[in-house]
Amino acid sequence: MNIEHYSPKYKEDVTRLIGLFHEQYLQGVDKDIYGANVEHTIAQFEGSDKAFLMISGDKCVGVIAGLEIKSYLNDHRIFSEIFWFIDKPYGVFAPWFVAEVEKRLKEMGYRAVVMAVLASDKSSKLRKMYEAMDYKYLECHYLKTLGA
Repeated sequence: MNIEHYSPKYKEDVTRLIGLFHEQYLQGVDKDIYGANVEHTIAQFEGSDKAFLMISGDKCVGVIAGLEIKSYLNDHRIFSEIFWFIDKPYGVFAPWFVAEVEKRLKEMGYRAVVMAVLASDKSSKLRKMYEAMDYKYLECHYLKTLGA
């Protein structure tokens, strides 16, 4: 297992992973906000140093991507995860993948990481993993579409 930044050579794998994520986690969620526009999502990864891929052999089996936020309280850089997913057979590597991305973010000058947990029946596993990795519960968000 190793970690790389996004590369178009993994586009097919990443497209499949994003599709699986949408199928498994976004059913019943507002399609206007979380529409399955995979091409748009992947376009955001192009040239980004904030899209990390977990590679097994010659295949991408996991993705963590996010945005940089600067704190209003100080100049600390914060990585805010917007998407992450690991192919089910590789789920056992999730803590390792997150820890490796944390190391790279620290080397890049980030001071904190915010990882999201979508409201679903599968979220309890993520919460347990985050707590075991010393993440602190921060807040809960509610979403309302304002229309076109």
